[in-house]
Amino acid sequence: MRTLLLVVFLGFGLVAACRSAKEELFTQPAPFEIKSVDSQTENGQLWITVGIKSIDQGVNLEEIHYQNQVAKLIRRDCCNFVAHLDSKPDFIMSDNPLEEAKNRPPHQSQFELGPNETVIGYTQNGKKRYFKFDITADTKVPQP
Repeated sequence: MRTLLLVVFLGFGLVAACRSAKEELFTQPAPFEIKSVDSQTENGQLWITVGIKSIDQGVNLEEIHYQNQVAKLIRRDCCNFVAHLDSKPDFIMSDNPLEEAKNRPPHQSQFELGPNETVIGYTQNGKKRYFKFDITADTKVPQP
């Protein structure tokens, strides 16, 4: 009986610890202010541009998670970052298995996101952090 109670107690403790760790994964407020999120689709490729109004010192934007995909954010200029999401990956179809081995799976996001949710991954003073936000209809980001 004691063993059963111990197992149940430990089980609830682990669930509570996982839940609190997941909630603490996202920072609020973010150490940057988003001015705009725009997109452009070309030949099945989705390009997302994130305009930043202000960003704290020591913060580096690194990645964006959108529609269960993740892409690297590349600084285009002082306040604009761009990311490339491949909504229609080209796969090599060949009789040669070595050629097909060159296929790369799409980069899957580690987060379960809703249709309007986006996560920006960044480092702040060497620590990895994430900011989660909803994209509104004003941002013009289409479904891939």
